[in-house]
Amino acid sequence: MDKTFAIADTVLSIEINAKETKYHIEFQTLNDRTIVIRMIDYGFRIAIDNLDYNKIKAGEEITIEFPSQTVIFLKHNESIPAELKLSIKMPYTEQIIKYIVPTFKVWEHDPDYYKRQKLYIMLPLRIINLSDELKDLKKRILQEEEKTKLQNKYRKKITQTIEEIIKEIRDALISNELIIEKCNKILLELSTLAGELFSEEVKNIEQEVDEMAKMIIDPEMYRRGLEEGIEKGIEKRIEKGIES
Repeated sequence: MDKTFAIADTVLSIEINAKETKYHIEFQTLNDRTIVIRMIDYGFRIAIDNLDYNKIKAGEEITIEFPSQTVIFLKHNESIPAELKLSIKMPYTEQIIKYIVPTFKVWEHDPDYYKRQKLYIMLPLRIINLSDELKDLKKRILQEEEKTKLQNKYRKKITQTIEEIIKEIRDALISNELIIEKCNKILLELSTLAGELFSEEVKNIEQEVDEMAKMIIDPEMYRRGLEEGIEKGIEKRIEKGIES
């Protein structure tokens, strides 16, 4: 069993020019100062998990390679630094090792950025920061009428944002940037996330997301299926013509 998947959010192995490089991506909501300590712990475990002890020769100096790491912060917080840093003072030599992990802040990039990078899986994360607006609304002391008005405005904003995300996914599907299986996976992520964040404020939110997705995605699925069917029919007729 690969233990790295039990301790880290995502571990990827990518081979470039016959050299395998490991990447460790950690998702974080809050600005927790101790995350950098956990990152060095995760990194060390990932490094030794892939160490082949049978290939270590007697008297040979052992070298372990840490993965390239990034922490993706989901909730808006201006105090999150561009890099997480940790200084390690080694015994005997008193050497200071600087451990640095870059951060990625979801809110600093607009949907166009994720589309250009083909990171469509990140689009549903846009709704996370809407939950902070809800917390602020709940803290405010308001008259019932004004509070109801703001809540309705907030619900509308949630549904509009979700609809925008679904349309962006639909556009990616139409332009063949996404296959239908990947599209469905992202929509499921969006539905689940919306349910976890807003189920109390918007009744049947997951069902609403599903209905919006059906209205926007299903026609495109039909069009693509129809075109693929026509193409297959043409191919069969060509093959039949060649055989005859």
